[in-house]
Amino acid sequence: MRHHVRYLVFFLTLSLTYAVITGCGPNAEELKRLNPEISANWGSKKVTETSGATSYIFEGDVKPPLKVNNDENATLASIDDVNAVLKSLNLPTVSETRPDKGSLEKRRYLRGQYHWPDYPLGLLVVERMTATDKRTYENYDAIWKVRIDKPE
Repeated sequence: MRHHVRYLVFFLTLSLTYAVITGCGPNAEELKRLNPEISANWGSKKVTETSGATSYIFEGDVKPPLKVNNDENATLASIDDVNAVLKSLNLPTVSETRPDKGSLEKRRYLRGQYHWPDYPLGLLVVERMTATDKRTYENYDAIWKVRIDKPE
């Protein structure tokens, strides 16, 4: 009997590891289709920073999910998830994936930041965090802040 439990624990651990590594699970668009009330819970607050930048901060319990893929050199954010959030904020979408700024510059304090310098409204910065789903107590990568720096 003990061997069966050990095999079960091993199999579950292996399955969860695979799920985390491959980034399986719904992206922001799929999540909105599966549960439309989730997108309504993406409560964001628009603030003007002292630098003049406009930021949208997601404060609610449910934050927009962000699927990330680990490349050999950097962490790449899902463009579908970023565009779903930009659409929900009535902002222009982006056309290409950008790597994690911290991975590119080898600076820890920039990890989880994705920059689009050619964004039509100015420099677009999307910031990632680890959020917890309060219903299932599972952690997921989420967008907590979208910032647009005014062009100089």
